[in-house]
Amino acid sequence: MTTNRTEESRIALLQERVNFLEESNLNYLRTLDVVTACSELQSDVYRDKDPSFVLKAMFEQLQRLFPFSGQAMYTVSPSSEFVLTVCEPFSMGGWLQNEINAKIEDGTFAWALNQNHPVIVPTLSGEDTLLLHVLATNSRIRGMYAGILGTGHLQTEVSSLNALSTILIYTAYAVENAELTEMLKEHMQNLENRVQQRTRELEAALVRAEEATRAKSVFLANMSHEIRTPLNGVLGLARILMDTRLNQEQKGYLESLNVSAENLLCIINEILDLSKIEAGKVALESTDFPLRDFLVKSMRPFELRGREKGLAVQLALDDRVPPHVTGDQVRLGQILTNLVGNALKFTSHGSITVSCQLEGIEAGRAALTFSVIDTGIGIPEHAISKIFEKFSQADSSTTRLYGGTGLGLSISKNLVELMGGELAVESREGVGSTFHFTITLPIAAAPETTAEEEGELVGELRPLRILVADDVPLNQLITEKFLSKTGSHLIDCAGNGREAVEKWAAGSYDLVFMDVQMPEMDGLEASRRIREAERQRGGRVHICAMTANAMKEDGDICRQAGMDSYLSKPVQEKDLVAVVRKVAGGKEPSPVAQHHPEPEKALPPSDVEVFDRDDLLERLDGAEDLLAKFLRMFIESIDEMLPELERAVREMDPTAIHFRAHTIAGSAANISASQIRDLARDMEYRAKGGDLAETPSLLAQLEEAFGRFRGMVAHEVPEG
Repeated sequence: MTTNRTEESRIALLQERVNFLEESNLNYLRTLDVVTACSELQSDVYRDKDPSFVLKAMFEQLQRLFPFSGQAMYTVSPSSEFVLTVCEPFSMGGWLQNEINAKIEDGTFAWALNQNHPVIVPTLSGEDTLLLHVLATNSRIRGMYAGILGTGHLQTEVSSLNALSTILIYTAYAVENAELTEMLKEHMQNLENRVQQRTRELEAALVRAEEATRAKSVFLANMSHEIRTPLNGVLGLARILMDTRLNQEQKGYLESLNVSAENLLCIINEILDLSKIEAGKVALESTDFPLRDFLVKSMRPFELRGREKGLAVQLALDDRVPPHVTGDQVRLGQILTNLVGNALKFTSHGSITVSCQLEGIEAGRAALTFSVIDTGIGIPEHAISKIFEKFSQADSSTTRLYGGTGLGLSISKNLVELMGGELAVESREGVGSTFHFTITLPIAAAPETTAEEEGELVGELRPLRILVADDVPLNQLITEKFLSKTGSHLIDCAGNGREAVEKWAAGSYDLVFMDVQMPEMDGLEASRRIREAERQRGGRVHICAMTANAMKEDGDICRQAGMDSYLSKPVQEKDLVAVVRKVAGGKEPSPVAQHHPEPEKALPPSDVEVFDRDDLLERLDGAEDLLAKFLRMFIESIDEMLPELERAVREMDPTAIHFRAHTIAGSAANISASQIRDLARDMEYRAKGGDLAETPSLLAQLEEAFGRFRGMVAHEVPEG
């Protein structure tokens, strides 16, 4: 009997232990679940910026650990006071505040702040239990948690209390991280605002800088016009006086005057070139040209100047240099002109050698090194580093002794860099200098030449009846001159498109040379009317366009108007002969008889001869007696057209500017006035594209070029 009771007692004890273990296990599982859920507090903070949301989520987790009848969170205010932030339920806020005030007075609150675990004390009434736990991180105290439990919870499981501490620590760090995140976001926003403000300031500064650059360009253009106009008069009169009878003293004075005026003009041109480079308005051409011939011709003027000073100017050309390349021969010539001009200036005895060496060929591109070697005064070692700076020379005495602005090398350096090279120098004072640069240029195929292209007549051509439609008498005369050399043709002329249509309707023509830009009716409309009439009466006359335009789209426009072929001015005799031969021989002429460069935009005027007398004489077969007549007609026609162009520029009329500039460009091309042609063609392209900003400056340069032209040919054209 006693044994049975002992067994029952043991079984009851075991059952009690099992129940205790099961309950403890459940408590641990619940605690683990609560602690695991605490990891979500961090993401809760980032999802909701309101700290009360996180605190309420914390209250829910703590409620799973203890049966709290009320919970509250006191946070530290900026004045370091503990302020009630959240209370659940809200109705207990006043009662709970009285309890906290009492604990502050008796020191319990302060004691709890310094503990890392819960502090459990009875309430004032003794009916409930108050649990206090500091909310803190390693950096600072963030608040105090307060919870109300029944009287039976003065003794609570350690695991649950540890879980409560873990939850509060998680909460403290979550709130702190949230505050740091907000601070970081605010800092990033402030930084972004500052960046945006700085960007706006920089954009405004850029606009002001661009406006200043434009203002500088306009100022330089206006000043250039104001200075060049009287200067052209000085140069022209000096040249005219040089051709009169002068004694030796007068001739010396005039030569000095001419040199001074030329130097002043050079300074103005260099300043304008530098301004264009700095404004990024210099665009490089990409055209095929014969490099060897170009170098030989470029050196001829310097060979003459060298002989005058007793210097040998020689060209050392590598036999392997390709005969034809693609690039900007005008700018390359400007670079070499600056370098050789400097060499002549600073060399009093010895020689100057211009060298072009092939460094290698890769993928159809030739690496070429250009060098200018002189035996002049040399450059001091301390001055080499600054000679490429603007307005800089080796020393102040250089300007006094040799003149110059110190801009030539700076301009050359910039142009070389635009071509993808680098201008360098080696020099020894008293021995000489070597300037050199290496650029890579595509190798171009040699242009094919045929007997037809050379203008060789094969057999006798049958006489043709030809109509030349051009509003400029000089152009008519030049075309007639060329045509007369191809056979005994009957040639009529018309001054505009309407007259051309009327003459075509009244006669029977084999060939019509039609200028595109003419008054009353242009060549395009005239061609369309002729083609429309031909559909009624039958037959088809060959119409060849003649214009200063040379772009592919102009050729397309001519074909669409019904024209058969296309010649760009200045008309080359061989091209005109080719058209006549094809028509006379009954062959179908090719639709385009000229090459058409494709400028991406209007290019600045090239630095070419104002008047190429030899070229014009060659085109006139050496007929000196016709030279004066042609020059006089050209000057008279430009005198008539310039005031009309000036009026069009004042009124900013793109149509009138395009028409007048086109006419001047064609006439200048025919008379071999290349600079006038280039400037007028530039104005024409700009007017066609609606870009009139530069037309006043271009007009000033055109007037200057015409003034120089008149001065150069004054002795060729007798007065009256």
